Amino acid sequence: MVRLAGIPEGPTLNASTDGLILHLPVSNELLGMHNQYNTSIIGSHAGNPTLEAVSQEMQARWQQARDFYHSRPSQEADPEAFSQYAARLNRLTGPGVFNDVIDQRLPALYQLRQYFNLIAMLPLNVRGVLDIDKISEAMAQHMTFMFFTEPGALHSWTHT
Repeated sequence: MVRLAGIPEGPTLNASTDGLILHLPVSNELLGMHNQYNTSIIGSHAGNPTLEAVSQEMQARWQQARDFYHSRPSQEADPEAFSQYAARLNRLTGPGVFNDVIDQRLPALYQLRQYFNLIAMLPLNVRGVLDIDKISEAMAQHMTFMFFTEPGALHSWTHT
């Protein structure tokens, strides 16, 4: 349990040694992300084996696509090529690989993301299907950042 410094009466971050504190899932059409966790805000204990697994999986995927980072198509000059590049970037070293590892190693976060997928399927009376109180408790534990942060939309990966 960690209390955030500099935030009076700030939220307490509860995470296991291999767990993560994240923001709500997001969607980004360009990256091919639909209700996935972003990598812009991550809370973790030092030495987290889940983050080590993410790094190892990124390394393994990069090993299979070493030429990928040699060039990046221009979004303005060739939007279709850039769109393909963005989707591949997501799968190789972006949020796609992050979510793949979460799905394998952190069942509570995987399940929370699936709740968001169900909720997105309108119209659906989710109260008749899901235990909203338990979901709210899980969100408060695993998605504490939603209470005091807002991920930006700089998309710096498109030009840096």
